[in-house]
Parts: sequence; C-alpha cells; structure tokens
Amino acid sequence: MLIDRKAVVPTDSAQNWGSVLHSVLLDKHGLKNGDVEAGVPYDENNHYPSIYKLLADSFGDIKMASYVAWEAINTGIIELSVKIDLHTPLTHENISYDGGCVLKIIG
Repeated sequence: MLIDRKAVVPTDSAQNWGSVLHSVLLDKHGLKNGDVEAGVPYDENNHYPSIYKLLADSFGDIKMASYVAWEAINTGIIELSVKIDLHTPLTHENISYDGGCVLKIIG
C-alpha cells in the first residue's frame, strides 16, 4: 500500500512522481525528466511496477483514470499496457479534486 511514501532528492518531477507511483527510489525505478518528457515509456519489464499496473494485474476489470497537469506522468511513468483513462486538462481549473485524492478507484 502507498501509505508511508516520501518524495526524493533531487526534486525533479519524474524522480518524485516515479517514487510515489512505483513505491521505490530513483535507483530502482530509473525515471528521469529528460526521458519521460521525450515520451520514452516506462519499461514494462522493470521489477517495480506502478500502483496502476499492480491494481490492473490484481483486478482485471478495474476502472481507473489519471488526471494530471503534467502529461509525462501519463506517457512515461504509467506503463502503456495498463488500461486506464488518461487525461491532461489544459488548465488547473479543469481538474476536479476529491478531498485531495489523486487516485480514485471506481467500481
């Protein structure tokens, strides 16, 4: 479970979001800003899957969505094989928060 997770140094977005969504530090997930911003997908064979992949593998019919302001999360940090609705609103005003929850599981 992602209950006691911390951000990492350096505070680059890919490293931090990778640590939050994959539950490991940079030396394990290997995500870097330049790669994810260039559209390099997360390695499906990495031993440290995202929470989305873990949920998809455990509950095949689960419905998930990712709403982000930084598109690279959806294209380079979450595995491409995961069936998930990906959204990148143009402005923060279009994002709806539910009590600070960034991951909402429906169903």
